[in-house]
Amino acid sequence: MSLSQGLAAVLRAIRATKDLAQSDLASAAGRTFLSRIERAKSDVTLSKLDEIALATGLDTVTLMVLRAVANNGKTPEQILKCVEEELAEFKSQGGLEKLTSQVEDGAVASRANSRLEKQLAVQECRMIGMTQREAAKKLQLPKSTVADLWNVSGT
Repeated sequence: MSLSQGLAAVLRAIRATKDLAQSDLASAAGRTFLSRIERAKSDVTLSKLDEIALATGLDTVTLMVLRAVANNGKTPEQILKCVEEELAEFKSQGGLEKLTSQVEDGAVASRANSRLEKQLAVQECRMIGMTQREAAKKLQLPKSTVADLWNVSGT
């Protein structure tokens, strides 16, 4: 089953369970578009999925869990256990700190500073006589990124 088909099944089931007509979800999307989603003829953006979830009275994550249930044939509990394990691994690898560093004042942080930091680190490796391969390994950067920044000046 495709992702579109899974979402179609979920949306139909939610509407049937909550006794909602497509017109009841008009705050999220037009009836024609909802019909196309429920027939797996249209994909949705995350923003639209968020609006649909709000209109159904559910959290977007709940819709995604139910979509995974429809697609994978697992129970919601099995899906949530898998999610919990993945989040624990993400957290143990410092992912939450990295996520926090990607957000500034409620928006995605600019990457300009990140590129400048990488450029300075690459230039420092170059100045001490490292090869590009050694610099890539030390800085844990792709070799192509190190190569791009190797001869950049004006810092």
